[in-house]
Amino acid sequence: MCAATDALRTGGVQPACNSDVRLAVVLADGNYLAGDAITFWAEQLRGPVPDDLAQWLRERVMEVQLLWRDVTGLNRTRGMWKELTGALEARDPTCAWTRNYDRLYVDSQVMRLTRMVQSRNRPEHVSLNKLLGHFLETPEVLGIIQGRRSLPSIVNPADPVADLDYLKKLVRRLRQLRDKSIAHTELDVRLPELDWPEMDKAIDGVTAIFSHYSARLTGVNYQVDFDEPRWSTWKSAFSEPLFPSTNT
Repeated sequence: MCAATDALRTGGVQPACNSDVRLAVVLADGNYLAGDAITFWAEQLRGPVPDDLAQWLRERVMEVQLLWRDVTGLNRTRGMWKELTGALEARDPTCAWTRNYDRLYVDSQVMRLTRMVQSRNRPEHVSLNKLLGHFLETPEVLGIIQGRRSLPSIVNPADPVADLDYLKKLVRRLRQLRDKSIAHTELDVRLPELDWPEMDKAIDGVTAIFSHYSARLTGVNYQVDFDEPRWSTWKSAFSEPLFPSTNT
């Protein structure tokens, strides 16, 4: 298996090292990943992949790459925020830093979740809704996966209709919050009362849907968990006090 595919298991979305371009993201080579997807489906079809299906696979791989960036961001942000918040509030249950960043966490996660699930109907926009719609129009890729790469997550047939309905329900209240209080500010509006378990359920559900269809597309499990090795040292910045003590 090629190096680009191996990178999926250890986090192929790499942050740029140069601080001047720290917001840039380098994705694993889409051409290699598309080649692996075509090879995988040649195994499933037990013969050459038709040209139209090969082009379909190439296009979907590029979309999955962008969605992968978002789903890893969801899980990484949640993991870091929970661990740091827990450590700070163990020292100070009324910690002002966590009270301030709770709202920033919610705003960013709600925007990322809702954007990832549903986008405008424009050719250049990417979302899980559009991805599953493409799968729905391509029934030959929805059946039982067989062979040496029959991963547990994709053994059963796919059901894009049920999964689209599930995604809609997952983010229904999050979209209300986004439209009325995050992306816009409305007067005299009643906002849904969300709690942390509901946010976690949305992140877990979106992650599960992404994992199924990305694996079904390529025959590879994309690394989406927070415990990937390259983020393991993030706590080192907190091993020493960041600010001089204000105690007298």
